[in-house]
Amino acid sequence: MTSSAIRESVPAYGFRRPDVAEARAALARVYGDTVDAVWSQVTKGLGIDSRVSTGTDDDLERLIAAMRAHPDPVVGLCAHALGIRYDSYRHLASTHEVMVGAS
Repeated sequence: MTSSAIRESVPAYGFRRPDVAEARAALARVYGDTVDAVWSQVTKGLGIDSRVSTGTDDDLERLIAAMRAHPDPVVGLCAHALGIRYDSYRHLASTHEVMVGAS
C-alpha cells in the first residue's frame, strides 16, 4: 500500500495514524522543558518540523529511524513504541482496505 493510500484513521477499528507531532509530544512528556534540545538533535538534517505538519509516512519512518539511532536509550524506547503503533496502524489499514474491497 502506498503512502497516499493510507488513511488518517481506520474506520473499522478507530485507530488513528501516529504522526510527527505525536512523536514530539512523547518526547515532551519525558524531557519537559528540555524537549527542544532533544528534538533538535533527533531531527537534525531530516527537514521535519512538527509545529508545521503532521508529516508524511516517509517523514515518520525517517524520524523513527533517527530516534532509534539517538544515543539516549529513552529516545530509542519512544521510537520503539511509535514504531509499534505505526506498524500496527499500517497493517490494520491494509487489512481494512482488503476487506472493504472484497465486499
